[in-house]
Amino acid sequence: MYEWTTRIRYSEIDSTGKLTIPAMVNLFQDCVNFESEEIGMGMLWLNENGMSWIILNWQIEVERMPGMGERIVVATCPYYVKSTFGYRGFQISTPEGELLARADSMWMLIDWETKKPKKITPEMEKYYVSEEWVPMDSNLRGKILLGENKKKEKGFVIGREHLDTNNHVNNAQYIAFCLSYIPEGRKISKMRIQYRKQAFLGDELIPYVSEDENGLTIALCGADEEVYTAMYFLPEDRE
Repeated sequence: MYEWTTRIRYSEIDSTGKLTIPAMVNLFQDCVNFESEEIGMGMLWLNENGMSWIILNWQIEVERMPGMGERIVVATCPYYVKSTFGYRGFQISTPEGELLARADSMWMLIDWETKKPKKITPEMEKYYVSEEWVPMDSNLRGKILLGENKKKEKGFVIGREHLDTNNHVNNAQYIAFCLSYIPEGRKISKMRIQYRKQAFLGDELIPYVSEDENGLTIALCGADEEVYTAMYFLPEDRE
């Protein structure tokens, strides 16, 4: 398990002074990147070998959002690999051991030249086998679907400020887009995020929102209603 100790910055909080969900995901992402750099399989190594990891699914559970200036420990551990897929867990806790949030995630290794899945190398596979992490009870493969009562919102176009080093929209950006359609004051504690198609500069995304007794779903789609990403939130009163 890899750990990184940091503090909550002003740039990471919302109007209530608490860490935002996109900032939390960025902390997870930073943590895994720091670990990858330390073991010699970071961004430059991946680029030199024509590979890239893309995330397919998140499942996140929040116990308590840390506030401005609070010291936290971000931890991550790869725990399973199969063919082109890697699974990785995350958690945020206080230095005293209070669990603040945890997450499970599923990733795919991509050949950057062919844009097709690439089989994980034996070298990487050794790194991904770990018995020290207990995965969450997660549903990473279950497809997130919009309800029949979906409402179409005004679309928007992807700009350069939304792109990362892979020249596509970063996963935390999608989450920020989706969260802007959450009803004000809604409590967010358990969510799933699913990525199905990469968005690039100039692409138009059209949000759809549906809510029923099963929960709230927000999907960002293309003009043909093909889903790029979808987020699902449990009903507010469900544990």
